[in-house]
Formats: sequence, C-alpha cells, structure tokens
Amino acid sequence: MKKTAIGRWVVCERESSPELRQDPLTGLWVIISPNRSHRPIERETSPLSVEKKECPFCPGNESQTPPEIDAFREKNSLPDQPGWHVRVVPNKYPALNETSQILKSQNLLYNSIPGDGVHEVVIETPDHNSELFSLQVSELVSILKVFSRRLQQIRKNRKLKYALIFKNAGRKAGASLNHPHSQIIATPVLPTKAKIEIQKLKQYYRNNKSCLYCDVIKSEKRQGARVVAESDEFIAYTPFASRFPFETWVISQRHVSRFEMESEDRLHNFAMMLKRVMTKLNRAVGLDAYNFLIHTAPLVAKNDHYFHWHAEILPMMTSVAGFERGAGFYINEIFPELAAQKIREAN
Repeated sequence: MKKTAIGRWVVCERESSPELRQDPLTGLWVIISPNRSHRPIERETSPLSVEKKECPFCPGNESQTPPEIDAFREKNSLPDQPGWHVRVVPNKYPALNETSQILKSQNLLYNSIPGDGVHEVVIETPDHNSELFSLQVSELVSILKVFSRRLQQIRKNRKLKYALIFKNAGRKAGASLNHPHSQIIATPVLPTKAKIEIQKLKQYYRNNKSCLYCDVIKSEKRQGARVVAESDEFIAYTPFASRFPFETWVISQRHVSRFEMESEDRLHNFAMMLKRVMTKLNRAVGLDAYNFLIHTAPLVAKNDHYFHWHAEILPMMTSVAGFERGAGFYINEIFPELAAQKIREAN
C-alpha cells in the first residue's frame, strides 16, 4: 500500500481503514472512509431486466455480497442462497468497520480515533421493483423485527455508543442501488447532533420531570393542525419546525425509549401506521426520493427515560444548498400545518 506524507500526516492511498476526525472549531465528527468511493453507482436509466440480472441484492446473486449475518428465510433454505424474505449482510463498502488500523491521534488540536464500528445492509425484499410503502404489513413487520434483532446484537459491543437505522430511497436521497434496502451504522462516539439533542432532553427532564417527546405529543394532539394520522398506539405529525417540505414523524404514544425493546404486537401496530402514512405521502407528493430514519436511545445509556424512540420520513423535494450548509438554517417552502392537511386529504 502506497503511503504519502503530507505535512506531519501520513495518508494511505486506497486505505481501507476508516477514521473519525473531530473538527476543533465546531466539535463535529466526520468519518473519513476512502473505501466508500469504490461502491458501484447504479444508473437510473438502466433497463430493469439488466438491473435484476446484475443487482447484487436480487435472489440468485447472493455470492455478490459478503456472507449474510441474519435473515428471515424459508424453512430449510440455506444461508447465502435464494429462499430469503429479508437478508442482512455487512456493507461491502463500509463507512466504518470492526478492524480499523488507524491509531488514535494524540494531537492537541486535532482529535481522531479509529473508524471502529458497524455498517450493515438490510435487504428488505427479494422484489427488485418493490417500494417500502407497497409491501404488505406482514412484510414490514419482518423488516422491523430484523432491525430490532440487529440493534440488540450491536448493543452487545460495549465500544459502540450510537446506532442509526436509515433508508435512502432514490438517487436524490443518496441511494446508490435501486433494490429496496436500508442500512444500520453504529459509531464509537455520539454524533454532535445527537449529543446536543440528548443534552436538551436531559435538561428538560430534570426541569419538568417529564419526557419532552411525550409533552410534544400531548401538545400536537391538543392542537391537531399538524397531526397526519393517529391510532391507539402511534401518532404521525409534521413537526412544528419542519426542516423539509412534508417532513413527517411517527412516534409511539406510549413512552418507550428503545425501538429494539418493542414487542412483536407493537411492531405490527407500527408497521400499520407506517404503511398508512407513507401511502398517504406517496399520494400527496410522490415518494420518488426520501430518507427514512429510526432513532433509538444511545446504545450505552443506563438511564434512558429521557429518550423516546421515533421514526422520520423525509421526502427529498428540495436540495440542501449554500445557506443551509453555511448557516445551519433550513428553508422550508410550506407551512407544516398545510403539509399535514394535504397529507390527511390524500385518500
């Protein structure tokens, strides 16, 4: 492996080991992961027949992925063979891995640590042309159960502090392959955004002896203008300060800190609400490109009563441009109250 000295730093060309670096001015953590540049980018104009034949996530192409680490399968079907309903594999081009060779920086200004972590791909369905919102509720439950199992397994690694379940659907939302899939990344540090949020949640809990999320839910139900859908167990709403047009959150009406602690019955109820809301969103604005996120309590938190797990659906209808990147402000083109009304009326 060729190494190049740049000042006091040694940069490894084609280095597979990722590194986390913290900006000394903002405190933001950045993952430097050159291996990600090698991942294939699927063209949106590729013929579907060619896509299916060459897609590494389609049945029959299991050898094109790393060996599976979890799956829901047909009885008597073998690992890394067809017969699966949901399949989990390590990301072939991970942002983080479990064997980073980078040493921790001792520099006074520049803080860096090895890129130790987890990066998994959850292949949601064998159907190359399916959409998350077009799946049956039972299929969604299988995906959610896999998410839960993976988080429970990841939590056993005490070096990891944070995990995020996320889905990039469509090129504008960051997808490199069209086949329906989600990802899980677990990191050895709390991202700065999560750290700030958790500090606010803890402070609110200390001051009010209640969960901030629970109080927001009560307020949203009382006002009603931003509520998109509601069941006995879950509520969906457009946040008061939505960052993106038609941004929608789905959250449990019961206080639960960890997604991975939910029962199968509760996951079934969540799947029904998720399908209902995403179907409405698709009718209202078209979910050609969107991000889907599940936030759960930090992995190592002992007292996590301040946190309330929730999901976010973020349709990608606008771009994050210079002002947003430079100032940290988001510009939303529609009032969330009007967005909620349009979603509610999309029957």
